[in-house]
Amino acid sequence: TDSYDDDAGVTREQVINDWTNLWGFPNGVARPEIDEWLAVLKPELVAYAIQIAGEHDVQSRGALKYVRAIIAGWKKRNITTLEQAKKAAANHDDRMKSERKPSVYSKPRRKEVTPKWMQNGASQADSKSNSSDDQQDDMSDEAFLAFMNSQEEAK
Repeated sequence: TDSYDDDAGVTREQVINDWTNLWGFPNGVARPEIDEWLAVLKPELVAYAIQIAGEHDVQSRGALKYVRAIIAGWKKRNITTLEQAKKAAANHDDRMKSERKPSVYSKPRRKEVTPKWMQNGASQADSKSNSSDDQQDDMSDEAFLAFMNSQEEAK
């Protein structure tokens, strides 16, 4: 929504009204900074920066910082006309959209690990009867289960 055109005759009061409509009357910190921007830039540019912040749903507590960043970016790129500002804003929005595109995601491949008892072609039951270590592990599992059951019964 381009409500501002070059040389649209935007006044300081309109800039303050735009700010007030979005975020309330500019406080003691914002007001002098807005005046500084208006001294250096055309009122159309300042109003457009405020409009951009409004379109991006900037909250009042972040408005000054957001508009300050827009105007600083324009100063750095020597943007002095509304047409240049609109082009810069469009380029910025396009760049942000392309950066937000979801990347192609593929799940990591899971490698199945064959248990030791199966590697020699034996069944799990054969392995248990042949290994005293596994029998000790099973006994500790049984003891653990008995403990857990006694805890449940105690509740």
